[in-house]
Amino acid sequence: MMAVAVSVPGHQGRRCEDASGVHPYGDAIAVADGLGSVARAREAAHAAVHLALGPLRDNIQAGLSPRHLPALAQWLWRESPGEDPELKTTLLFAVQTRCYTVVGRVGDGLVLCPQIPELLPSGRGSYGNSTDALPNQRLHIAVVPRNSTVLLATDGVSDDLKPGTEPDLCAKLSELVQADGATAASAQISSWLTDWITPHSHDDRSLALLLGRSL
Repeated sequence: MMAVAVSVPGHQGRRCEDASGVHPYGDAIAVADGLGSVARAREAAHAAVHLALGPLRDNIQAGLSPRHLPALAQWLWRESPGEDPELKTTLLFAVQTRCYTVVGRVGDGLVLCPQIPELLPSGRGSYGNSTDALPNQRLHIAVVPRNSTVLLATDGVSDDLKPGTEPDLCAKLSELVQADGATAASAQISSWLTDWITPHSHDDRSLALLLGRSL
């Protein structure tokens, strides 16, 4: 499996309201950041990751056109977990098929494919630090070559990165996964994110990497 996903709380002892995951086949990753302004943020984030790695991934692998994914995601969300206004979250995901890789975003955070700059819109809302979120906003979808590497991160990571350093981070993480394997790399990344120090910030942090692979 050449994919990793890690989430850690921004403050020791506090419950993490981010979620992340890798599909057992290693062909899909997702991260989500439940909005801190709602009561069911953690549940929303986990539901979004389940949505991406479950029905959305399965439909993509079955050949569903990427242009149908935004409508499918909103329909699935209405079916489960529902339209409770206390369920709001961002979602970033990538799914590799035999022909291409599909990347999706709703909300802020980092979506990086080193070979393709400005892959998707920023996901920031119209006002200050607001962000787009499920279920109110539709997914933005992009299709990239199958062998593309994709790095995803919630804003607890992306907001602290110096502009222009994102490709270097992606390269270092890719080297780590290739050298040590997914399990050991995940442990090292978790330790690194836990030790992440930003003054006056206790935002949860999630990161996921899908390595590009040839047939």
